[in-house]
Amino acid sequence: MTSTFMHELLGSLLGRWREVDILLDRALIESTSTSLEFHDVLCRSSIVLTAAHLEGFIRDCANALIEDINRFSSFKQSPPQIKRTFCNTFIRAEDPSSNTKAERLIQTFDSLDTKLTLGPFLFDGRNDDQKSTSPSVIQKIAKNFGTDKIFSLLAGSKLDIVFSGLASEIAELSSELRDHLAASVESFPYSVDTTKFDLNHPGSTTNQRTLWESFLDNLSRQRNMIAHGTSQENGSSVSEIREIKEKIIILQYGVMLVLCKSAVST
Repeated sequence: MTSTFMHELLGSLLGRWREVDILLDRALIESTSTSLEFHDVLCRSSIVLTAAHLEGFIRDCANALIEDINRFSSFKQSPPQIKRTFCNTFIRAEDPSSNTKAERLIQTFDSLDTKLTLGPFLFDGRNDDQKSTSPSVIQKIAKNFGTDKIFSLLAGSKLDIVFSGLASEIAELSSELRDHLAASVESFPYSVDTTKFDLNHPGSTTNQRTLWESFLDNLSRQRNMIAHGTSQENGSSVSEIREIKEKIIILQYGVMLVLCKSAVST
């Protein structure tokens, strides 16, 4: 059986974090040194790489979903919102007859061997990768696939335990998420069950920012300050960066679950 692109992405996910682990392991050794300069450099580099891994994952997850639809399904069988997002790129947003034109395009593409492309499903196209740790970018990409207010879903889910649970509970959740995804994205259509992790109902209906959004705001701020040279101080310890990394891995699993569910929803 041919593996899906999403299954291959999942299989590579933890290996991608190896370079961050190497930096943090070395930083821990350097924390006992008489000079902490090298330790601080390693920690700061780890923050930048951590943000970069999330940025790359969001794009790769969207791409894997598109590739799986193209390989194992068709435009005609795709959920309505995915069709609509793709067709909207051919229509001016301010066009008063945009809805009618989109419906006509969908009918035309349904009759053809239409292949989806990644660009329409990203934030504003290919050149916005540097903004991908921003909650608004993740939210926009999820909405392009048919899931509105993804952070409200996360806020009401079992994934929120990362902000209050014990390390053992967080590790157990991470394993459960990974095992469920490994079994449910091995073939297409995916068989993900968002109810297993309470990812099917919004946990917040207010306009207040969720813990996940505040967490990503802080990560983006740290990353930008380091990358643009506006801060030369090391703001996070090795243990704190490891906690950030574990939160992001669980966020990656959560985003993958939600996007995969949107690909098979009607």
